[in-house]
Amino acid sequence: EQRKAQLSAAQTRGSRGQQAAAELSTLKATHDELQINLERVTAQKAAFEERLQEAEATRAELRELRLDKMRLEGELESSILSMEAVKEKLKTADQNNKELQQHRNKAMSMDSELDASKRNIERLTDQVRQMMKEKNTSRTESLDGLRSELLARIETRP
Repeated sequence: EQRKAQLSAAQTRGSRGQQAAAELSTLKATHDELQINLERVTAQKAAFEERLQEAEATRAELRELRLDKMRLEGELESSILSMEAVKEKLKTADQNNKELQQHRNKAMSMDSELDASKRNIERLTDQVRQMMKEKNTSRTESLDGLRSELLARIETRP
């Protein structure tokens, strides 16, 4: 009886051991699955963190590109304004050149007119001199004629 009780206790312990072994085997399988899941989740976490860093780097690069774009747009605006100012200066310079050319043409025309006037004055001066000579000659001849006539009258007078 004692042996039966011992046998029964041993069987109970054996069945408990088998249950514990089965439980342990189930726990080990569950542990292995959890370990695999943990590794997969850890790998996913690492991948997500890497993507997050890449996204942050991309955001920073995008921010820099936006700043560069704003800077370049500002430079473009400045260049456009500068170009318009240069165009306006060139336009003014062209107008000034046209006016200058008109003034030059007018001055050349006035110089030509002045030269023509000088020649005309010289011609008229020559004519006046010639007329004065002729007038003096004519006066002299007239005076000589009058003198001769007066001398002739004076001599014919007793």
